Amino acid sequence: MKKIRLLGTFAFIIFSCSIFIESANSSPAQSAARAVLKAKRCYDATPSTYKKGMLTSMSRAVTHWSDGNKFSKANQAQMANYNFQTAKTYANMVLQIGRAYRITACN
Repeated sequence: MKKIRLLGTFAFIIFSCSIFIESANSSPAQSAARAVLKAKRCYDATPSTYKKGMLTSMSRAVTHWSDGNKFSKANQAQMANYNFQTAKTYANMVLQIGRAYRITACN
């Protein structure tokens, strides 16, 4: 239950922080934020017996998005973009796992 609340908190942080991202990195950041939020909806719709396989990828997606946001605020565009791209990759892994389990929210 703690992990679900933690992921919910991270999703809220991602959504609220996406407003404050600098314009130079806004496109990759917004794209990554959309991917992570979609993965979060997929994760939430997944039965608890299957969530264990998704948890690592979901938490890494959130962590990399958060790190990308930090680098963006520090005007380190290359590191920010790397982290945003990595967040999208992990979010897509969550979606692929959900699709394998035929979870409709993961499409």
